[in-house]
Parts: sequence; C-alpha cells; structure tokens
Amino acid sequence: MTSAINVIIREDDVCYFTKPQLLERIYKPLFELSFPINLAVIPMVDSALSEPFVERGKYGRRYLSVKENRDLVEFIKQHNFEVLQHGLTHEVFQRHPKFMPEFRISNGIELQKRAELGIKILTKTFGKRPRFFVPPWDVLSKQGYDVTVKLFDGVLLATMSYSGRGMIGKLLDFAPWHLPSDFVLSFFVCRIKKKNYCIFRGKFLVLEHKGLCVSPELNEETLFDMFMSFSQKWRFIVIVNHHWLLSSNMKLLGVWRKLLNHLLSDRRVNVTSVSDLYGKLVG
Repeated sequence: MTSAINVIIREDDVCYFTKPQLLERIYKPLFELSFPINLAVIPMVDSALSEPFVERGKYGRRYLSVKENRDLVEFIKQHNFEVLQHGLTHEVFQRHPKFMPEFRISNGIELQKRAELGIKILTKTFGKRPRFFVPPWDVLSKQGYDVTVKLFDGVLLATMSYSGRGMIGKLLDFAPWHLPSDFVLSFFVCRIKKKNYCIFRGKFLVLEHKGLCVSPELNEETLFDMFMSFSQKWRFIVIVNHHWLLSSNMKLLGVWRKLLNHLLSDRRVNVTSVSDLYGKLVG
C-alpha cells in the first residue's frame, strides 16, 4: 500500500491589507471540503514597505494591526484556518549594504520582544495562541532560532542549509545556515536520512518547503514536476502561496487550480494543518 502524502498549504503575507474575497477565490474548493489551510499572518504590518501586498495610502501611522481588518478576522474565524505567526511587521531594517529582514537580525532581546508582541496580537485577535512561526523572507538568524524555540512548537521556512543547484547544490544542502550549535548534529542526521524536516531539542519542529512556491518562475509543468518529485522523496510537503500574486496573475491562478485539482483527486494526498502534522511527528 502506498503511503500517504501529507500536504501543507501555506498562505503567506496575510495582514491588514488582505481582502477575504481573494482567499475565497483561491481556496474555495478546500473550504467546501473543510480542509485546513495554514495562514502566515503578519500581526502588525509595516505600511511603509514597498511590497505588492501593501496598499499605498495615508493611514496616520506606520504599523497597522490585522485586528483592524474586521472582515478578514471574521472570515478567518469562520473557516478551517490555522493561524501561523509571520514575523511581527515584515519590515526590513537595512537594505544596503545587506538585506536584513526583521528576524534575520542578531539582537536576541529585540527578537523576543517582537515575537512576544506578535503572539499577544494574534492571540487577542483570533482567541488562540499561534503555535508555529514563519519568518519573513524565509530567513532566521541563530538568535531567531533561540527565541522561536522558546515560544513556539516549530518554524516553517525554505531551507536550513545553503541553497544551490546541481552537484554543488547537493553539497551545499549539507552545509547548515545559521543554525544554533546544538542543532547541527540533528540537522546532519536528517540530511543523511533525506528528510525535509528536523525535530530539535526533542520537541521543536523545523519544516522546509525547499522552493515549492507557486510563483511566476514556475510554469505549470515545472510546478507539477517539482511536486511529483517531492512526493517521491518526502512524506510531508509544504506548498507556499501568496494571495496577492495569484489574484493579479490569471495564468498563475490557473496553474494553482490545476495543481489543487490534482491534490483533491489523488487519494494518496492528505491536506493537513501544521498542528496535525506536529502531532504525528512529535506527539
């Protein structure tokens, strides 16, 4: 009997600016089946960001809380969403000479303040504490790991190692990227066992999506090839989406819908939440 393929759908950059109808348009087939979707929610988005999900305007203040979008909050409460914490503001501290997203910085005290404030906002907004963390731009410093391991059950990101293609990429995949020293041995064990996740300190889950992100760089054939390749290697697969991207690109939305139809028609596929996956791996 073929083992199940557990698929986690991760929707990123949900925030004050997110329109519920965009999420409904993208995920309606999953809503109808009551399947879980994992939302990476920005607690207090930086309105000064030059990002497609930020609407330009005069707001009277720089940071806008997700709780102020009442339609979005009620929509999330009505459906089978798991809320993941996506940083605090998604801001970048310095673009030149180095790109420095908020949870890539090395100031542990500042990182803990940001993580705890985000937890407070999301808990008050949705009535439930977020258990899992998604760092903006998929990057986390060593200090970021140290903070999140104290406050969350796990993190989801692109990779724990350096990225690359071909033979060099395979070698770099065994080179840990900014992991705390006591994570390194477990990391190598997971790489040798060819797993796309690790459990550190007995209870902290780090799950990688390895670049499986619905984006203009992936055409329909490439996206399916990646998914099929991943499903042959791993029991747990993360697919990353961005509602603001799919809503503005009809071709890409069509690619997503075809992949979604495949997921829903394949009996081996189990669309799951991060919490349910954590229960299977850690208990």
